[in-house]
Amino acid sequence: MPWSTEQVLGLAPDPAAAQAGRGLASESKWVSLGADDACVWGEAKGSAAQPYQTCIDLSEPAFKCNCPSRKFPCKHGLGLFLLFAEGKCRRGNRPQWVDEWLGKRAEKSAVKAAKPKVEVDPEAQAKRAAKREDRVAAGVADCEVWLRDLIRTGFASPSLSTPRTFEGVAARLVDAQAPGLARMVRRMGDAVSAGPGWEGRLLERAGALYLLLQAHARMAELPQDLQDDVRQAIGWTVKKEDLPKDAEVTDHWTVLGQATWTEDRITTQRSWIYGAGSQRWAMVLAFSVAGSPFEISLVPGTGFDGRVAYHPSAYPLRAQVLERAGAAPFPPPPKSIAECLDHFAAGLASNPWTDSAPFAIAEATLGKNCGRWLLIQARHALPIAASFSPWQLLALSGGQPTSIFGEWDGHTFRPLSAQTEAGFCRL
Repeated sequence: MPWSTEQVLGLAPDPAAAQAGRGLASESKWVSLGADDACVWGEAKGSAAQPYQTCIDLSEPAFKCNCPSRKFPCKHGLGLFLLFAEGKCRRGNRPQWVDEWLGKRAEKSAVKAAKPKVEVDPEAQAKRAAKREDRVAAGVADCEVWLRDLIRTGFASPSLSTPRTFEGVAARLVDAQAPGLARMVRRMGDAVSAGPGWEGRLLERAGALYLLLQAHARMAELPQDLQDDVRQAIGWTVKKEDLPKDAEVTDHWTVLGQATWTEDRITTQRSWIYGAGSQRWAMVLAFSVAGSPFEISLVPGTGFDGRVAYHPSAYPLRAQVLERAGAAPFPPPPKSIAECLDHFAAGLASNPWTDSAPFAIAEATLGKNCGRWLLIQARHALPIAASFSPWQLLALSGGQPTSIFGEWDGHTFRPLSAQTEAGFCRL
């Protein structure tokens, strides 16, 4: 599949790596360059006596370079990929060191596929599950007492302005193995410091937390799919191999956008993909601990044919990619703001703890009112997240109506990509 400069630079681990990669996107910086249908390779001039050997497996893409950089991909990988995207890597025969690397990758994949499944002791597993259930139940009870005290004393309490008020409760919930509850408590603390209107946002998040606590107490009365939503909102996870077979969808998928944030020393990446045949959205989460690089598999603006398994839910969005093969992107038909809001409302009615939804909006423009940026379409407008800088989008669109994809959290819209006359652009 074709790659654009924008998509390649989107793989950079940081702006410095992207800038350095641009500097290496010149044939004069390389001793040799080559490509075929499966990979790209080159030898880059550097400070070492021998040139750095760099290659890219286009099926992932996956990168390999023998330079000392700890960044992934490194500047040499980015520079080589930029040259490939610009059509400057001529077809040729692979050097031996490229074949050796591809061979090792194939061997690792075969070993992983053939590795026997570890037998789990059912009795020990049941004991661990029961122990966690007890911890979570104690954490839920403790959290409810704290929440009732908070509402009883009111939001005028000076203690609300102290981060320790919320962080201490969140830490206890983490110890109780209920990370989802801890995240909701931290977001309540974030609402307090979010400026005017904080009391309404705090009350809304407190209400969502109380609803979750009550749902846990009445778990047996809920439908199975809503029970799954409650457990996942509290912090239970579902392993890929345990996802139900009837929740798998094979389709032609397009990656529309990614959002990344750090919380409690864990960096989370949320990727939104759309199935052209099923006309369904899916959200794929990836996690990074201590700065470890994310696996480069879902690149905004690219597509793939593959199989995706959804997590059980009353409003299925989260999913895992099981199989994929590169293919051209096929973006979704954009809709009106009103249609997107109706879809979000239906999802929220099914799963009250849905915290974000994908919006593909047709022919919208940026505008400003009372100092706040808005996404405007006909008679409707969405407030744009304060953390989003609109200048790139304004420059790309020239102020003209543009199809925009992003996330809606119930209050603000964060643009993630745009389809302009020049093509797809990651924001």
